Amino acid sequence: MVTPSDSPNSYYARVRRLARPFRKRLVVPARRATWFLRPPPEVLLIGAMKAGTTSFAAALDRHPQVQMASRKEVSYFDMHFDKGQHWYRSHFAMRCPTASFPLAFEATPYYRFFPDVARRAAALNPRMKLIVLLRDPTERAYSHYQHMKRTGKEPLAFLAAIEAETQRLAGEPERIASGRPAPAEFGRGGALKNHSYLARGQYAVQLQDWLRHFDRSQMMVLKAEKVFEDAAPALRRAATFLGIEPFRSSNFDRLNRGMATQLEPSVKAAVAGHFTESSAWIEREFGFSWSDDYSAG
Repeated sequence: MVTPSDSPNSYYARVRRLARPFRKRLVVPARRATWFLRPPPEVLLIGAMKAGTTSFAAALDRHPQVQMASRKEVSYFDMHFDKGQHWYRSHFAMRCPTASFPLAFEATPYYRFFPDVARRAAALNPRMKLIVLLRDPTERAYSHYQHMKRTGKEPLAFLAAIEAETQRLAGEPERIASGRPAPAEFGRGGALKNHSYLARGQYAVQLQDWLRHFDRSQMMVLKAEKVFEDAAPALRRAATFLGIEPFRSSNFDRLNRGMATQLEPSVKAAVAGHFTESSAWIEREFGFSWSDDYSAG
């Protein structure tokens, strides 16, 4: 629902539009000039895409001992790594070197999936803590597909897009490593960003890479569906994990939900087969699964 303050003609919207040029001329240069006074983040939310990362980031940001970057997704370790640490740190608040709080964080879901991000993040801050929300990979794939469809980046039907994924993603890691731009047909960010419906759901491979660079004690993994049902236990876990006071409120606004439609049970079962091994590893390591969802269908 759009509130009066969200309306493009509201007083607040007009003020934001008027302030935009001044922010670019004054605030951004000031942040970049003082980057060395701004510690790199202590916490990263690394996805998954379409798994509640935006909602969880908003809940974290309401805690007085935690502070989000100037924007939720800074995308430094994936899309903007060439801009350097001074650019990245300019997105966070200044803090006294002896102060422990507020903890700085950002939430870029692409980090969990993009090549070489774990190594880059560990090189900047090896003590960083990682929060991961994982959604049923089949439901995540379909939600991702619907998002691409709504934004005009996906011309194919769902199952056709699944079948085309291997060919679409062929050579993408090599293209990214070389710095070559993405083919125009795949949109900004390329096929790896936009059409990785199955690949992004291979959670085991991705988290194993992060665990090569960070200790298991530095990673908290949550089942997104449980967080959607009742966020209070997840927020209690997060407070303990981050070493902060308990959250004063367990309010959890689910953001960016989109207009989801249900998958046919037969389609869901067929796509789920792509994730069998990965999901089994998640169950062994983190103690939850999505198998009940399929048996119910």
